[in-house]
This record gives sequence, structure tokens and C-alpha cells, in this order.
Amino acid sequence: MTLEPPAGLDPEKGNNPRETAVCFLLLALAVFGAWSNSFRAPFVYDDYPNIVTAESIRRLSPLRDVLFPTEGMLDRARPLFNLSLAVNHAVSGLSTWSYHLVNVLAQVLAAWALFAMARLTFGLSSMRERFGGRAGVLSLFLSLFWALHPVNTEAVTYISERSETLMVLFFFLSAWLAARGWASARPARWHALSVLAFVAGAGSKETIAVLPLLMLAYEWVFLSRGPVRAVRRSALLYGGYALGLLLLGFLVAAKNPGSTGPTSAISPISYLATQSRVIFHYLGVVAWPPKLCFYYDWPVLAPGRALPYLAALAALFCLSAWLLYKKRPAGFLGIWFFLALAPTSSFLPLEFTARDRRMILPLAALAALVVAAAWRAGQWFLERFGKNPGARRALAAAGLALGASVALALGLATWDRNLDYATPVSIWRDTVEKAPGNFRAWEALGQALEGTGEYEKAVEAARKALALAPDRGPSWVLLGTAFWDMERAGEAEAAFRRALAHDPDNFLAHGNLSTVYFTLGRHEEAIREARLALAMRPDYFPARMNLALSLAQTGHLDEAEREMYGLARTDPRSEALYGMGRVLEMAGRQGEAEGWYARALRENPQNQEARIGLAGVLYRQGRLREAAGLYQEVLERFPCRVEVLVNLGQVLVLLNQPGEARKRFQKALDLEPGNPGAQRGLAGLGDLKG
Repeated sequence: MTLEPPAGLDPEKGNNPRETAVCFLLLALAVFGAWSNSFRAPFVYDDYPNIVTAESIRRLSPLRDVLFPTEGMLDRARPLFNLSLAVNHAVSGLSTWSYHLVNVLAQVLAAWALFAMARLTFGLSSMRERFGGRAGVLSLFLSLFWALHPVNTEAVTYISERSETLMVLFFFLSAWLAARGWASARPARWHALSVLAFVAGAGSKETIAVLPLLMLAYEWVFLSRGPVRAVRRSALLYGGYALGLLLLGFLVAAKNPGSTGPTSAISPISYLATQSRVIFHYLGVVAWPPKLCFYYDWPVLAPGRALPYLAALAALFCLSAWLLYKKRPAGFLGIWFFLALAPTSSFLPLEFTARDRRMILPLAALAALVVAAAWRAGQWFLERFGKNPGARRALAAAGLALGASVALALGLATWDRNLDYATPVSIWRDTVEKAPGNFRAWEALGQALEGTGEYEKAVEAARKALALAPDRGPSWVLLGTAFWDMERAGEAEAAFRRALAHDPDNFLAHGNLSTVYFTLGRHEEAIREARLALAMRPDYFPARMNLALSLAQTGHLDEAEREMYGLARTDPRSEALYGMGRVLEMAGRQGEAEGWYARALRENPQNQEARIGLAGVLYRQGRLREAAGLYQEVLERFPCRVEVLVNLGQVLVLLNQPGEARKRFQKALDLEPGNPGAQRGLAGLGDLKG
């Protein structure tokens, strides 16, 4: 048997270009419509280490450092994924629109590749006998059902999971190119392109490794070629796959030097037992997408309790294997399902026992099974009830309407699921509602709430996380950070100390303690905590700032200047430039301090601390009107900054504007009764009696 396109179509040119263009356009419009509300979705969770703070994606050269980063959470085994993020950063920096655009475009291209593969397969002579030559419409619905299903949102809307979408794209593309080669009189060029797509997929995610086995199964079922004959007839293809697998092995080895496989505290037997239940959960979320959850905390299932699930899966696998042996297409789809899940949901323990994105590739097999079954059911109805042409047309129209309704419902469900990704708070609220026992989700919700200034709610979330995991150091750090933002310094210090009691190597706790002590004027303690934080994380910016400024406050000005200058030179963000100005100001070098403060403001015009520092330097230089203007700029944004009100009042006194000065001093006292600077200012104006 050979691949045979529908009648009237040239196998070398593919199918009808007009039909293809219409189907591709419909797929693109449907995917963009379903994800139209995702382009402003912010960075969440792993997006911060992978994108926001990752240094390797901030440049496109040297290329080796971009492809194989040595810092952050970017994966050395996924160079194409890393490169794509670097390109996005070059285009839009930390604006998320270009990242989301690439993810949605990858989903469109994957849908196109799946459509092409499905139509080619439905175009086989044996398949045409079963499906009446409706390759185009069947492939369109199959691709729509797959592409629009909400299970894809984790990989498309959540930027850091782009690796899954890229892998699936190259998986479908490589499979289609291989099959297209078998339909051609000159397969070499198609198979060479298939190998290139496979290699690209290997550079995106490791799970593409199952593709060669799936293509052997495809040849067995649809082309009646055994594995030995298949490899001999397509030596270039399978030889290229072998080299691709070898490359993938090198990438995985580079990712985990000295490791021979995945690492997890769960034994392979317990992991397999747990996965037997998880797989049925995956089938559940495919059938009912509202159960999708961003972050599962799936309990480990004892082997004894997993026996019913293991037995059911074994029965399904055996049925798929028997149907495969009989060269039935359903057997191929069943083996596709199990092969696609094998790398993540078998006996190789991974850190996360359940992630919805693992169903994206198996979903294509399920979609094909549903479409084929629906078509056969429709044919049965036509044979039974379509006795006249009018009835047949009505039933056919009803079938098309049903398929379109399912696609529309899936697209709307995806659009609705994207609303959960609208803010970090919304996605984590949804997660804790679905997994209330997940302490990591409560912790992440607290961090999101703390980032939006909802400190009381952040404290509540942190306490719920600690109720579930009392020894969790990061949750204590979150609690301390929220207390600090609420100006409850004593409780913040106690929380950071509790974090260190449970996790002595928590550099964030040490760094935050250095901030607490520096702000409270306990500079020797700030220096000690900053040094401890930097011993664990030498590039931790807040600790280096606290160290330099505390050294300056304790009179170690030369050491402070060296530390601050090194920081400003290697990490020239606005805060470091401001810190350099502050150190120089304390050293009495007002002119040099002015230059650093000005540079900090040019780097970030919203740096109000640099604006206040520059105003102070100008005040001491006698440039009173310039200083007053800077203080006023700060108050336009932050009208309740008491120290700025007092400083502006003092400047206005010297500018002989006592009425304006009195207003500033009085407002400062209204905000902070007993403020000594405001009291002295009013006393100097004669409004306070001794």
C-alpha cells in the first residue's frame, strides 16, 4: 500500500491550494480568537527567573551563552527555547506582547502541521474507503478540536511553557514531512527536512524522543511495513532520527552533568502508581476543562491503592497493542496516547507528578479518535435515516453544525481560561480554590498579593501556607516581607529569623534582615547579614547595596566606595547609581554625588530616592530653587512623604517664602504628629511657643 492523495490531486504538490488556504485561514482565525485576550497577560511564576531576571536572554551574543545559559532557570537542554526568549527580549524587552505573540503563532503553526498530517493520512486509499474522501473537513475538525482545547493554555498562555508548544509543533511537522516523503517519488528531500524538524524539536523539549517509534508504528499500520523493512526503505529518515536522539542525549547530559536520569524523592514504583491515577485525571480534564489547575500538589499513591487504575490502564494498553498488531488505526492512536505520556507519566520520577500540559500531545490522538468515531456514527445515521437526499443533506448539515459548535465551545472555554492568567493574583486564586492543600500555591498567591500592595491578604496567604508546611522557609520569608511592607519591623525580623531557623541557607532571609537592620540604623548587624547573603548569592543586589551603605554609615567610606563602585560598574541599574551617589555624599564629595544621582535619574526617571538625594546635594550647594523643584516633583507623585515635606519647608524658609513653608511643615505634622523636623520648622517661624 502506498500513500494516495484524493482523486484529482497531484501527490507532489499536495492537496487543493484553495481548500488548504481556507482551512489554514480558519485555523489561524480560530486560534487567534481563542487567545485574543492573552496578549497582555503578565509574567507569572517561572517567567521571573526565566525572563525577568535572566541575564542570558538580554543579549543575542555570544550565541553559546544564549543557547546554553549557566545561570537562572533557563534549561541547557532546550537551546531553541532559550534563543526564542532572547529574540523576544530584543524585540520588546519586558513587555509581554511579543512573547505571547510567538506562543500563539507556534500554536497556529502546530495546528497547520497537524491538519496537513491528518489530511494526508485520511487520504490513504484504505482510509478513503472508510471516510468517504472527506479528508479536508475531517482534518479541519480534528485540528480545531486539538488547537482550541483549553488544555493548551498552560503551554500557550504561560510563557515559560513555550517549550511544550515548540516541541509539539516540530513533532507534527516532522511527522508530516516523513509521511509526505513516503508519498513522493523522491523522498530524500522530505525526509531530510523531517530530520531537521526533529532536531529542532529536540532543541525545544526532550519528549519528542518518542517520535521515531511512533513513525515506525505509522508505517506498520498504514503502509504495512515492518520495522526492519521500514528502516531499510527510509535509511536517511531513521538514521537522521538516530543522530537526533544522540544529540538529545548530549543535551540532557549537559543539563544534568553526572546524572543518568530524572531525580525525585519518589521511587519509580510509587511514581508509576501515582501516574496511573493522574492519567485518568488528565482524561477528566480533557472531558471537563473547568477542572484545569495551574499547579497541582498531587499526593503520592501507594501501589496497593493504585491497582484498579493500573489494571484499567494495562487493559487499555493491551487493547491498543492488539489493535496495532492487527494494523487498525485505533491501535495506532492508542499507542500514540501511551507513547506521548511515557516520558513524563510512567516510571521515570519527575519533580512534578501532574501537569496539564503533558496532555497536549496525547490530546491529538484523542481528537483523531473522537472525529473518526463521530464520522462513523454519522455515516450510520445516514444509512439508517437518510433515505432521501433531503434527509441526508439535513443530517450532514446537523453534523457540521455539531462539529462547529464543539469547536466554538472549546474556543470559548480557552478564552475563559485565559482570564485566569490576567494577573498573577487571579491565576493563583484559581489554583488555591482547586487545590486548597497546596502550600506552594498559597505561598505564590501571597507573593502575588504582596506585589500588588495587598499586605494583609499576603499575610493571610502566608499563614495558610505555613499551616500546611510549618517548616517552609520561603513562606516565612513571605510573611516577613509582608510585615516589613506594613512597617511592622519587629514581626518582620522575627519571621526572617524563623525562616533561617528552618532554612539556614536562605539568602533572601539574610538579605531581608540586612535591609531591616540598615533601615533601623543597626548597621553592624546589617553588614553581618549582608555578608552572609552574599556568601550564598554573590550577585544578590539588595544585599550588596545594604553592605555598601552600611559600611559608609559606620565610617568605612573607602571600602563602601569600592563595593558600591564595583556594583554600579557590573550592574548599572538606577538603584546602584543612586547608591554610589549616596556613598559619595556621605563622604562629603557633593559634586561627584550630584553626577551619580543625575545618572540614576536618567536611567530611571521614576527613582524618587535619587531625586531626593539630588535635591539634598543641590540644597547643600545653595542651589535652592533647583532643590525645591525636585522636592515638589516627588510630592506630586507621593504627597504624603513626610521627610520630603519637611525638607521642602526648610528650603522654602531660605527662599523667604514663610507661608508656603508653614503649609509644608503643618501637613507633615498632620501626617506624623510630633515629627521633630516639622516642629523645629514651625518653631523657627514663631508658630510654636516654648
